[in-house]
Amino acid sequence: MSPCSRALRVGRALLAVLFLASAGLTATASDISDLAKVITHDNIKSAGQLKDGILTVRLELEEGAWHPDANDAPGIPALTVAEEGGAPSIPGPMIRVPEGTHIHAFFKNTQLFPVVLHGFHQRPGDAKDVVTVDPGETKELNFLAGAPGTYFYYVTCFTSVPIDAVSTSDTTMTGAFIVDGNGAPTDDRVLLIGLWYHWLVPFDFGHGFHEILTVNGKAWPHTTRMSYTVGDTAHWRVINASVAIHPMHLHGAHFRVDSAGNGESETIYSPAQQRLAVTELMQPGRTMLVSWTPTHPGNWIFHCHLAFHFDPELSNSAGEVMGAAMNSDHQQHHSSGMAGLIVGIEVHPRATDVGEARPKPPQHQLTLTISQNPPPVNSKRRCINVELRDGATVSATAQGSELGPPIILSFTGTESSWRVTTMACQVLEAIRARLLRRSRRGNHLSPI
Repeated sequence: MSPCSRALRVGRALLAVLFLASAGLTATASDISDLAKVITHDNIKSAGQLKDGILTVRLELEEGAWHPDANDAPGIPALTVAEEGGAPSIPGPMIRVPEGTHIHAFFKNTQLFPVVLHGFHQRPGDAKDVVTVDPGETKELNFLAGAPGTYFYYVTCFTSVPIDAVSTSDTTMTGAFIVDGNGAPTDDRVLLIGLWYHWLVPFDFGHGFHEILTVNGKAWPHTTRMSYTVGDTAHWRVINASVAIHPMHLHGAHFRVDSAGNGESETIYSPAQQRLAVTELMQPGRTMLVSWTPTHPGNWIFHCHLAFHFDPELSNSAGEVMGAAMNSDHQQHHSSGMAGLIVGIEVHPRATDVGEARPKPPQHQLTLTISQNPPPVNSKRRCINVELRDGATVSATAQGSELGPPIILSFTGTESSWRVTTMACQVLEAIRARLLRRSRRGNHLSPI
């Protein structure tokens, strides 16, 4: 980074700190009682009114009390985008229109500082096509929706910055912008990923920061829940409107990537270009449209595969800590298991499958025990001990290693069912595995 760029960033950080102090955004939960409660939503309905090919939408900037965990959990003050006269909203109101629609938008800045609008223009577009709205000003915007695809908009305070460099006060002002192709199905679900962070000590990176990772404004276990039946076809539009990368991982099935974009343009893949995946890396500002078919009944999840983005007990080298963190007792309560960037999926059996007699597969119970050793002398790197037991027999073991032993599961029957019980003490590494299952139709690799 050049000295000039560094000076600009430091200057913007100073402005942001002054703003946060004046607006009370460093307040605790007890200081937000006078703020309107932020509503969250699942991006089901478009904002505005669509008539004669024109969508008229009126938006404004509002501060509200946001509860990303349970509604009765500690909240934080947050800047949001709201429909005029409506409640503060995280994510911001979705704009969804058919291809060819003309958008007539009004944006009112109710705050005492200028803001910059990103993404309020025709697609494909230029990220540099931004609009500044001064304090108290209402800006009128007219543009064609443009090419079909999955896009988003966001708002920054004071100056224009790319999505991967927004400050904490800006991260809650994002919303989906969807353009549907003529005749295209509209029964998809829109999942907007958000990330709010707060430095524990201003300008002191050594003390780390608190993070809240959300899907459609909520953190697990309060995120969007999906319900399907075996054989259904699910379509998801996933938007990474956060400052971090997220390898998004689906349990229980593969998904097909139909298109991908960067918020300004989208590439729609031909059948020959489409790929099957269980994990797709999403950089900040990236979008994707995926399709998948549930094949196994049960409870599954779709989540970021970075361990510290779904497990509050894990931390990265920067001192990142998951959870609302406004109240440590509440954090301990809701974070005893997973938290953060997770979507729950319930897959029901087909009616024809209910009651069908099936042979009971042999059962094995594997116990994976992970413990931690103090760091060696003259080293800050901690080591872990890993032990895998099948009953009373030790199947694999590793001591004092950064990586656990390889775990190979072999199957001799037509069907096998394995249950792994994990007992972890301050797990430092995310554990990923794939089980090789033999089905009646032959071998295939199944995601877990």
